[in-house]
Amino acid sequence: MIQEIVNARIAHITSVLPSKKINNIDNPNFTLKEKQKIIKQTGIQSRYELDRSKGERLIDLYIKAANDTLKKLKWERESIKAIIVVSQSHEYIYPATACILQEKLGLSENIAAFDVSMGCSGYVYGLNIAFNYIANGMGRILLFVGEAISYAYHKDDRASVFLFGEGGSCTAIESKKDSKSTFHFKTIGSGSDSLIIKKGGSAEPFQYMDFKAIAQNGLDMQSGAFQEMDGIRIFDFSKEEVPQAMQHILQHTGLNLDQISRFYFHQANLFILDFLGEKLNIKNRLPINIQSVGNTSSCSIPLLLCDIQGSNIQQEKVMLVGFGVGLSIGIAILDLDCTLNLIGKQQ
Repeated sequence: MIQEIVNARIAHITSVLPSKKINNIDNPNFTLKEKQKIIKQTGIQSRYELDRSKGERLIDLYIKAANDTLKKLKWERESIKAIIVVSQSHEYIYPATACILQEKLGLSENIAAFDVSMGCSGYVYGLNIAFNYIANGMGRILLFVGEAISYAYHKDDRASVFLFGEGGSCTAIESKKDSKSTFHFKTIGSGSDSLIIKKGGSAEPFQYMDFKAIAQNGLDMQSGAFQEMDGIRIFDFSKEEVPQAMQHILQHTGLNLDQISRFYFHQANLFILDFLGEKLNIKNRLPINIQSVGNTSSCSIPLLLCDIQGSNIQQEKVMLVGFGVGLSIGIAILDLDCTLNLIGKQQ
């Protein structure tokens, strides 16, 4: 699916990292040799997680990002017409986190507020929804993306515990005459079990015996309560489908790879990013920050932009590429001219 949208643009992005920085070499559940091997394979030295011992929540990151965004742009809160939250980490099973944010941010009650459950490709999906609203006269929109998934993987799961980080972001989107963006989406649902948490939803709700097991001994990795990931299958999907999807949107727009200033990929893992950079011959235009923040799922693209670009990006034609859980791909080509801010990164 390809869609072109006019008259909408990103005005500002603020990304926020949680207060708890984790150095992977300090993980107490693995030997030094194991840790050194995993760090070499993933390239990830450090990650960030919410400090739950201090009551830190994902919505706190959203609020901080939104307040910073509104201050930077000097937008009146009454001018916000919609809140969109894209995440697989919801504050509660229900209500929608967006509804809670409306009250917390002191925004008008006469706005749309809803959540979208998407992961790795979620930022591009959120932009597409917001741009469509703006193009149809909605006004100003705040798009939130973030993940808080440290609860989702088992402490002994070496495929996940060294890989995933947490973070939140707010993107301000407004009308701009004659601006043009192109979006492309692809979905391969046959691979939906490649990255999955089986229990806790309506298909396999938690039962009494699950809670009894937690109380007595905790749940093991095979309980279905934790994330399960088929890394080889996801890599095969990434190396084959992502380049094809990129070529498809380029053909539609009449552009080629050389006409794109930079490629902002979802930070899946260093091996995949290096492979795609080499295969497409774009390594010098493919910024990477996964080494210091980990894979933050839906938040990785806006976090990358804020981390790499500093305080602004001016008139650059860029490609945003999200891919992963679903299996899902979302790609956007747009002209970025916006301000940026990153809060919370530690040395």
